[in-house]
Amino acid sequence: MKLLFENWRKFLYEDWAAERKKETAFDPSQEGSWFELSTGVWRAFKKTGVPEGTKIGFDEHRLEVLRPGVNPFEDQGRSKTWDPSDGKPPTGLYIYLSSETIPSLREKSKWLNNFFEEARFYYPERNANATGLWRTIDELFMISDVPAGAREEMDALIKHIYESAVSKILKQFDPEQLGAEEGLFYHITPKNSGLKEGFVMAPYFTGAKERDRMGAETDELQGWEELLESARPGNAPSRLNTAFGFPDATSTAAYNRTWKGEIWLAKALGETVVVDMRIPEELESIEISMGDWTGKYHDDGEPYDEEELARNKKYLDQFDLKIKELVKKYWAGEPGTRKPVWEVLVGPPGLKLIRRAEK
Repeated sequence: MKLLFENWRKFLYEDWAAERKKETAFDPSQEGSWFELSTGVWRAFKKTGVPEGTKIGFDEHRLEVLRPGVNPFEDQGRSKTWDPSDGKPPTGLYIYLSSETIPSLREKSKWLNNFFEEARFYYPERNANATGLWRTIDELFMISDVPAGAREEMDALIKHIYESAVSKILKQFDPEQLGAEEGLFYHITPKNSGLKEGFVMAPYFTGAKERDRMGAETDELQGWEELLESARPGNAPSRLNTAFGFPDATSTAAYNRTWKGEIWLAKALGETVVVDMRIPEELESIEISMGDWTGKYHDDGEPYDEEELARNKKYLDQFDLKIKELVKKYWAGEPGTRKPVWEVLVGPPGLKLIRRAEK
């Protein structure tokens, strides 16, 4: 068994790595290759200058955030501008270098020589099946030729490309892109769904479900979802049989930045309630945190002593109070502890699509 493990480790860490490096080694017969513009490469160009045939482009996906509705500039403090005095290039820039310039760059800079020694060269002709990097390269924003010579001209181009990308993204968060009408909500449908004016979007959400060990959704509701349902006022639509909308253009535009769907103005046909959609996120987070304090044993199998059990109970009691407070705020239409995002729960028979909201 030990010999089998050693052979597998050799294949994984030595043979596979060697083959991978061979596949992405420098090939002077190819026209050139793209690389991510690291701080080291950018700084080295200050000394060597920018060679002929260089291009740069920006990967807009680097400005994406995992949580829908989050503005990376307004909510996360990412910079809307860039300047060389920042000391490093913006994350997400890629640079194209022609093969004939690489030998001279290696001679001019020890750092670049080491970089190219370890770098992976991706050539479209030779790496037809490469998906990660080349999928990114195909989608680069504002691929531009860089003037050869001093790095200052490349810096001016970097600034222009980055700030243009920021401006493009901010426009997608702009609520002014959407029309409005008294008494109507916004609803986002999948792109190219083919839905027409007058279509009734019946309730489709039946509550957040637990997942099994393989990650598959089960029929069992998550604990926090059961708490929300048990505390629901009698005149409020149930989350277990609801359609969703947005009451304001700001939240709609922010979420559609991630969802990339079609935005409709829609009329609620059933009972409605406006709630903070961040509260269920908070409840789920608390439920996960509580799992750290519900056990009776340490990781090594030793039981907790009385002092530790009392400490755990104290934390669980605090979590319980927090949960009750958030559940109450949810159905009262009040914000939780995070920056609120408002949504509308619509009960049966659902939402009627009136017209597209995009101007």
